[in-house]
Amino acid sequence: MAKDPGNNLNTARRFPIGATSRTLKDTLSPTDRLDIWKLKLRASNFSVALTDLAKSTNADLYLLNRKGQAIASSTRRGNKNDTLNNLLIPSGTYYVAVLLADTSGSTKYDLTMSAPAPTDFLGNTFDQAFGLNVTSAGTTFSEVVTKADPDDFIRFRLPAPGQLKLNLKNLSGNVDLELYDRNRTLIKRSANLKTINETISRRLIDYGSIFYIRTTHKPGKDGVYTFSYRFTPDTQTATASGLKFVNLVPGSGITPTAGQTLSVQYTGTLENGAVFDTSRDNNQPFVFKLGSNSVIPGFEEGLSSMQVGGRRQLIIPANLAYGATGSGSIPPNATIIFDVELVAVS
Repeated sequence: MAKDPGNNLNTARRFPIGATSRTLKDTLSPTDRLDIWKLKLRASNFSVALTDLAKSTNADLYLLNRKGQAIASSTRRGNKNDTLNNLLIPSGTYYVAVLLADTSGSTKYDLTMSAPAPTDFLGNTFDQAFGLNVTSAGTTFSEVVTKADPDDFIRFRLPAPGQLKLNLKNLSGNVDLELYDRNRTLIKRSANLKTINETISRRLIDYGSIFYIRTTHKPGKDGVYTFSYRFTPDTQTATASGLKFVNLVPGSGITPTAGQTLSVQYTGTLENGAVFDTSRDNNQPFVFKLGSNSVIPGFEEGLSSMQVGGRRQLIIPANLAYGATGSGSIPPNATIIFDVELVAVS
């Protein structure tokens, strides 16, 4: 039986906690209803369990910050086990309180705690960035950056043109949020002071391109944070033929007519993002005559309603592309996607 831990912050007994779980036993009674244990923790995934209460008794479990304020609790009725599992918390002083209910009789109990270092699954550099599958469903998770581990990186491929909103909430310290393009050039930063939430909202149009998200620790306390994102794809316009398109950048010039010559920059990809052809690598626009049947039907139709200076994504079904036979690296019955820019009409 451990020495009674005391019933206030000043008399709380130190609990010898580490990465491996450890259990101490103690008792509560109507005249000694509260036990408080003191913890000194580095950033960790903290877990605690209150078990083995006597029948017909009731006690609750609380995690307190250094000021004695409850930051997590488990208050199941009766002698059921109370647990707090895998709480990602920053370095600091904490207290665990076990409180006997007013109407409960005396009981023994077991208190089991562990505080392993958090798993740094996001990676610490651009090259080690965690791969995130961005979808319209979004996702939420918690992580931590510290003085010794100051950066977390996420890598994702843009699944479609659309609006991306990134959020950092529940910050325990000062953490900045940054968005980078495939060249690792900063696009946008959110750098509020202290523990104010960070938000980045940006429309991204480079379908299939790689982007990076970085969370970075600023001087001060450990930065535990909750990361979430929301992605809303742009609305596609469908034509009677089955072609779909998304206007990425509006044009301001003329709209071509049959017989005119079009200068176009384009990148063609499969639905998995694999590039099969592009004019942009050598910066030489592709030139063809509208209405001459020199390009696939979906390509011609998609460009015929654009204005010079405009940029558009074309989603072309197989019957408007290369059909059941495919072509080169384009498999049979493949939907293909073009990112096209109408440079000039003559």
